[in-house]
Amino acid sequence: MEETVRQAFVPEVGRVAYRDVAMPALGPGMVSIRPARIGICGSDVHVFKGEHPIVSPPLVQGHEVSGIVVAVGPKVEGLDPGDVVVIEPAIGCGQCSRCRQGLIARCESLDFIGGNLEGAASERFVVPAAQLVRMRPGTSLDDAAMTEPLACAVHAARRLGGVAGQDVLVTGGGPIGALVAQVAKLEGARQVVVSDPSDGRRAILAACDVATFDPRAGLDQLSEHFEGRGPGVAFECSGAEAGLDACLKTVARGGSVVIVAVYAVPPRTDMISVQDHELNEYGSLMYTWEDFRKAAAIIEDGRLRLRPLQTHHVPFDGWEQGYALIDDPASGAMKVLVDITSDG
Repeated sequence: MEETVRQAFVPEVGRVAYRDVAMPALGPGMVSIRPARIGICGSDVHVFKGEHPIVSPPLVQGHEVSGIVVAVGPKVEGLDPGDVVVIEPAIGCGQCSRCRQGLIARCESLDFIGGNLEGAASERFVVPAAQLVRMRPGTSLDDAAMTEPLACAVHAARRLGGVAGQDVLVTGGGPIGALVAQVAKLEGARQVVVSDPSDGRRAILAACDVATFDPRAGLDQLSEHFEGRGPGVAFECSGAEAGLDACLKTVARGGSVVIVAVYAVPPRTDMISVQDHELNEYGSLMYTWEDFRKAAAIIEDGRLRLRPLQTHHVPFDGWEQGYALIDDPASGAMKVLVDITSDG
């Protein structure tokens, strides 16, 4: 009798369904894992609501994944049953000039697990061994599931070649903004401030030892956090027009703005500041393999405060509850993790 596993999928906008699917064959170079934790990304919510500019249902989500190796196929080396692993979900063609430079996010044929490829929202998931990073034994599965968003933060900081000695503004204090801020501090930024109007988010950021600013006080008050200077670098992580506007209006002349957020609604942008102040604008999409491995090492070494960001857990059959938590500002949700199994 064919073995089946339970899978959550999004057949249409606004609905999660559950089905039994056949276990894929474990071919050469493939690994079967038991997903343990899957983080719900803000982009996942955009897709669920039909607001993502690129990805839409039907699809199986799940790209922020930690799990346990169950079995390995032929020609797999360096992985064994019982290993804690995380999935690097971006897959380039491997042949173009960008892929050869490691810049997989710029590949014209980019595939993505949890996007155009089936995600890991299943009791078992078969994935190429080449997309797995083995974590140190004893690494928290909750923390490991944040490797993928942390890799986005590592990549954003590296888009400028580093932020050491810089004054840094981050607009948007959600999970990505919180991780970008902590990475900037880790990389030696002089001062890092996160701007977010949510009292709850600012309290969580304070628990991560990150300075915050309430933009409702007025942007003219922000310079007090930077000793009267404008920040040299601003990371836009809010996905809101107001956040982008704040970056462009406050960053110092000749400074840089890195766009990390995904916008459900295209923002209107005042380009006068960009031209008049000779600002530099950078887009930041995902990461390289180097970024991903660096993120995994940071988590293994416990160099960031991740626990305060992990505000909610929902069970395997609670995906819609997880989406609702993230979409409700009153919930206080930051990172919502789906517990696929009860592993610690």
